[in-house]
Amino acid sequence: MSDHFKYFLRLWDKLYEKHKNTNVMNVDQLIDQLIEDWLKEFGFDHQKQQQIFDYTKSFRENSEIQKFALSFYKSLLLATHKKFFGFLSVKLPNPRNLIPTLEKNVEDLKEDSFKNIITDAINKESMNSQTKLLLLIAFALASIGIAIYLLNQKQNSVTGRGNTDREDSYSSLPKTSKIIVFFALDADRAEETKILADLENKRISQNVINFMSQTTDIKTLWQGKEEDYNSKLKECWDCPSIKEKDQYDIYLVKMELESTEPEFEEGLPASSWRRAFKRISDNHNIKIEVSKRKPKEAVNNPHLKIPR
Repeated sequence: MSDHFKYFLRLWDKLYEKHKNTNVMNVDQLIDQLIEDWLKEFGFDHQKQQQIFDYTKSFRENSEIQKFALSFYKSLLLATHKKFFGFLSVKLPNPRNLIPTLEKNVEDLKEDSFKNIITDAINKESMNSQTKLLLLIAFALASIGIAIYLLNQKQNSVTGRGNTDREDSYSSLPKTSKIIVFFALDADRAEETKILADLENKRISQNVINFMSQTTDIKTLWQGKEEDYNSKLKECWDCPSIKEKDQYDIYLVKMELESTEPEFEEGLPASSWRRAFKRISDNHNIKIEVSKRKPKEAVNNPHLKIPR
């Protein structure tokens, strides 16, 4: 599995966790929200998000696109029912006589009815299936909006904005900020369970996953952008190492990820971390740093909280 696909799956899991308990009262509104969430995760600034979102709206409301979708649905409906009538031919006399009636009913299907059918189909799914289906639809629409945005950027550069704009058009996809997960471990317990060797070798082993499930051995955990880490927490890492061992000593661990893990979000219980570490363990290119043994004062920082 490629790193890009793993990155997509992490984003998918994050947005699914966020919306899995959302009641689908208005399909269009939820799709709009999901498109916005996808664009935020892709790293577009607010102005570009709005441009791309407008493109997705125009695409969805385009009469030719709606006609094509309806035409394709009709063809799919007829093909499905003709196949079904073929299976019935051994049990019912002349089931194919029903086909002309079916064809007329399908031909009479209008765009408003088509939209209602799609909405009804979504509403009949379980809540989890609804969320996954709408998440996929929103991803497809966001991708279409991004493609239209990039094509427009390219066209603008070709129509006379010069080399600078041409370079900008190809670099318009945002560079995503690195995500840092920073945590402190009980030093004696970390040495006793021998997880330090795995972490220093950049491995999230089963031993590490089991250790991280024992919340009493984790003194704090923080997740955020690299620039926020540098401004808020780097001083913790730079704290001098110990001169003499103490039972309250800690080790600091810093992991660099491509995207945030939903289970590490502030306010969620530490008991949910196991799933995130299990998912991270599949990433063989993960960057991990382990500090020297430090005093507990290294994490005396207003931005750090004790896990629940």
